[in-house]
Amino acid sequence: FDFSIESLKPYCNLPGKNDLSNVRTLEIYRRDRFSILEQDWNTRNIEIWVTKDKIKNGDGESVEWMKFMNVLVPIWSNIVVDDLHRPSYFIDEKSNGLALCCINKNGNTGIYIVKGDKFHEIEINELVGFGTRHRTYYPSFVPLPTGANDAKSHFAFPRGVEATNGVGENEWDDGFFDNVKKISVGQSDTGVAFVKFDYSNNKAVVIGAVHGNATHITYDDVSFLILFF
Repeated sequence: FDFSIESLKPYCNLPGKNDLSNVRTLEIYRRDRFSILEQDWNTRNIEIWVTKDKIKNGDGESVEWMKFMNVLVPIWSNIVVDDLHRPSYFIDEKSNGLALCCINKNGNTGIYIVKGDKFHEIEINELVGFGTRHRTYYPSFVPLPTGANDAKSHFAFPRGVEATNGVGENEWDDGFFDNVKKISVGQSDTGVAFVKFDYSNNKAVVIGAVHGNATHITYDDVSFLILFF
């Protein structure tokens, strides 16, 4: 996908009831296909569809969907249908199981595990708090455009300057002086580009080494986060 010349547009039709009251969530299946979850607003029951073949660019008309799973939600379950807090989910194809994360009737986040005729739910409000929004994360190998000359390394390892005046000996310079006074973080559209530490050595301020590479961006392109201590 070329972000500089291509644009977003409708790709294919989705299966299911197409009821605007239902909640629908699109996810990745087998790393190269789509899956979609639809939860009925009335019964709270869940249907999951998957694409039969691999997804290809520009071939949306030939996409074929097939029903993968039906989940009957028990009456006693706290799960709710909430369009503002749509569920995220993961399909375990080997065991024909489903792991679902969504909000419950108490407004807290819950984990729901479905396998066969078994339905389990665990409330995790102590960990994530009230009404948390969440998504399933899939690593991507698609490089994002930078709009500038790419750096060979956005964040290089420290050079290991010897801290002769600090509490350490042959250590990195970061944090081994008496006190860290300021941290400067340079950030551009490529992400974090460099980090610089200023230290206190008795009454003088010692500027530490710059870790990273700031040569590929101009000063105007950099936003600094400076923390004073």
